[in-house]
Amino acid sequence: MKKVKFWQPVIAVLLGLSASIAGSYPAIQSIKAEREMTQAEIIELNHQLHNALLYRDFPALQLLLSDDFEVHVGAELVLTKQEWIKNIQKQNVKYSDIEELKTFNFQGNQFSSLSNVSGEFCGVESASLVEATITTVERKEKRQIKRLIIKKVA
Repeated sequence: MKKVKFWQPVIAVLLGLSASIAGSYPAIQSIKAEREMTQAEIIELNHQLHNALLYRDFPALQLLLSDDFEVHVGAELVLTKQEWIKNIQKQNVKYSDIEELKTFNFQGNQFSSLSNVSGEFCGVESASLVEATITTVERKEKRQIKRLIIKKVA
């Protein structure tokens, strides 16, 4: 029986690891590209939402927001998609400017940003620094906004 030298199993393990890493590299690149595409889609959704709010584009809002959409304003107020759109239509909420200041890290399908928001809210002109967190969902090969959480920072 031939005696196995110490270096032969070590080389076999190293070759196996190298083949495994080389084989998984395309999958890692694919996941990275998919994540970057998802992030780009979410950023674009955020910009479309800002434009729809500023220009009072209700058909665009209907398409951007999922049917089970909820907006959370502060700690107390939660509105459904239809309730929020009705508030905007009745001009209880009227956005005049949304200036995005900072974008936070993504967490899967969730995106947070810090913005200066100004407008007329319940008849009072106001400008506030807010943190907005958008959660998206993909349905029927279309990404929509499922939840918007708005927290007043200053």
